[in-house]
Amino acid sequence: MSKHLFRLRDIGHAGVWRILHGAHSQAAPEAEHEGLRGASVPLLFTEHAPQERLALTLAIRDMGGCEVYFGPGEWPGAACAGTAQHFALGLGGPLCVVSGLGLGALAALAACDGVSLVNGGGPDAHPCRLLADLALMRESRPDMSATRIAWVGGANGLAHSLIEAAMYIPFELFMALPEWGEPDRELLALAFAAGAKIFLTRDVPMAVDEAHYMYAGSGPHCAENGTLRAGMLIDGEVMAMARPEARLLLGQETGFRVRDEVLAAHAGLERERFAMRLKVQRLIWSRLLRGNDAED
Repeated sequence: MSKHLFRLRDIGHAGVWRILHGAHSQAAPEAEHEGLRGASVPLLFTEHAPQERLALTLAIRDMGGCEVYFGPGEWPGAACAGTAQHFALGLGGPLCVVSGLGLGALAALAACDGVSLVNGGGPDAHPCRLLADLALMRESRPDMSATRIAWVGGANGLAHSLIEAAMYIPFELFMALPEWGEPDRELLALAFAAGAKIFLTRDVPMAVDEAHYMYAGSGPHCAENGTLRAGMLIDGEVMAMARPEARLLLGQETGFRVRDEVLAAHAGLERERFAMRLKVQRLIWSRLLRGNDAED
């Protein structure tokens, strides 16, 4: 297995389930709390993502480490292979988190040895956040095979990780996608070949019908010719098409299309997501520090 975490397949089926089980086995995993004691972990961001930065920062500090943040324009990015390794090794840290880059750029940064790279969210995958979401869903619905998840709007890194997760976890995934926001075709082909229960449509009512969880994907999108194409709006009428107990999750920090009254009604879930993210992130750090195959 890879010593890096770029996407879910880097930890595989056993790794995904180990983290999901670990998130429920104890309230605060004691063994992991000091795993980063004395270490400085670089956070390399290509764009501003305050919520993502805060979640990572708190998880690092909770394990005894400290973060060193480099924002947009403060590091050369993918233009220089090994840049992330240079930052991490120079600070004496075992981990480095990179946010905003695609998988190809991450692979280029991983060319040098000596430190584990973590994908903090990019256009191709967002494994850390998705694992936390699945752990939160599993608290309310332990039988994931009886869980229906809907995605409404353009696909992004979180949507790609959701598709990948469907290869390991038997939930149903219905995706209402605008033509400008379709997910990666190779990833979809791989998921279909693995027997993932994924259904694609342009029709929002079809996607959200009887859903237990709904994601708000990317909203308005600017096409190459400069034309603004509207995303798919989530309002009270759309929410009413899902199950009465359905819960709404935001698929990104900004740029989604959700009515204010719907956002207000589901604000509590975002706080729950953040708390679970800290818990799952500690488990991810611990796994990478031990080595991916230590217990598999």
